[in-house]
Order: sequence, then structure tokens, then C-alpha cells
Amino acid sequence: FRSMPVVLVSATVPASRTAGFAAAVPATARRRTSLPLRVWAVLAITAGVYVTFGVITILEPLYVRQVLHGPFTTYGWLLAVWGIAGIVTSAAIGNRPAIITARRAMPTAAVLVAAGEAIYVSTPITDVAYCGAALFGVGAALFRLSARAVIVSTIPPHEHGRALSLWESVQCGFFVVPSAFTGTLVSLIGPRLVLACCCTSAGAIAGLSLRIWQAVTGRSE
Repeated sequence: FRSMPVVLVSATVPASRTAGFAAAVPATARRRTSLPLRVWAVLAITAGVYVTFGVITILEPLYVRQVLHGPFTTYGWLLAVWGIAGIVTSAAIGNRPAIITARRAMPTAAVLVAAGEAIYVSTPITDVAYCGAALFGVGAALFRLSARAVIVSTIPPHEHGRALSLWESVQCGFFVVPSAFTGTLVSLIGPRLVLACCCTSAGAIAGLSLRIWQAVTGRSE
């Protein structure tokens, strides 16, 4: 998997305190409840976004070699730019957390991801590819953080583990899905056309995410 610019810190909670918290929560509140529409929307948008992540990750080395005509070190630098952009974005959000709690933060992030992917893998100019990788990194970090913000702000705390584990499963599952067909598509139509289809799909997913989010938030208000 790609390097994650967001650093997760785990805290150990004494068993006695955990037991006390569990006892303080009413049994009816600890029962499983159906996930709200907003969370299902997050899962659906995440699935689409991570399919494009998977395709691009598989094809990046071919893109650098056959389109940019650069050495393998160029591939490494592109990944570094992507990661650094994500780190800077995460730090900025740490100082201004309202960025990820804005109503349209997540669909806006999906649009940034699509724009970054399109610039990144559709140009034969290395400097433009670096710009695209940076925008891609910004969008990816914003997407992950805003998606988590929606989940934890929409459902009660005792459901966070179930929802976040489901969200993580969607990420992993749809990230590896492209490995089953990307190689065959490249053999049949070539990497450039596959990348073009991926960018087109990313744009369609971003547009659809805006429509889904508008419908879901409008219904819940």
C-alpha cells in the first residue's frame, strides 16, 4: 500500500477504566444499530475512489517508463511528492480542523483526487506530473481525514469500531480489486488508454459523489 501521510497514535486504556465506561453505557445504547445514510455514502464513495488508487498504483512504474521516459528514480520522487503533500495537508488540517468537518469536505476531496490523478498520469511532461502528484496527495489526505470525520460525527461512539473497520475493509478490498484485471487490460489496450479510462472514471466518481452527498445531506436535514 501507498505510504500514509496521516500518523495514527494508539493509546492504551487500563482495563478497569474500560470496564467502567462499558458499564456506564446503557445496554440499549450498546446494541447494534443500522448505519446512517451518510456512512453508507462514505463507504460507496470510498469504494470508487480506491479503485482508481489501485489502478494508478499498479501502472505508475509503466507510466514513468513509457510515458515520461524517466528513470526509476523519477518514480520514487513522484511518490515522495505525493507523500509530502499529504503530510503538509494533514499538518494544515491539524491547525484548522474545521476544514474536514465542512459539509462538502469529502466530495470536494474526491474532486481534488480526480483532478490530481488526471494531471498526474495524463501528461508526458515530468514537471507537470510532479504538480499532479502533489495535488493527488493533497486530495488523498483530505479524503481520508474528511471521511473519518463524517463517520465519527454521525454515529454514536460505541459504533465507531464497527463503522471504521468496515470503512477500512472497503479501502483495502477495492484497492486490490484492480490487480485482478489491470494487467489484462494493459496487455490488450496498452497503459496509456487504461490510465485515460482510469482518469475518466475518477472524474465520473467525483461528480457522482457530489450528487450522492447532496442527496444524502439534503434528506438528513
